[in-house]
Amino acid sequence: MEGKPEEVFSHEELLKSSHLELPFEVKLYLRASKDKAIDPKITEALWAFNSNK
Repeated sequence: MEGKPEEVFSHEELLKSSHLELPFEVKLYLRASKDKAIDPKITEALWAFNSNK
């Protein structure tokens, strides 16, 4: 699979079927972005914070 990380990690089922696991930060981001009770600004802030490490 080729592409930008955002594109590659968006294929969660394909990664699982290949016995690959998403990084914790990506799992957290995906779960938080699906939860409508969490403000999208918080999700983006968490993503930005973890991306700067």
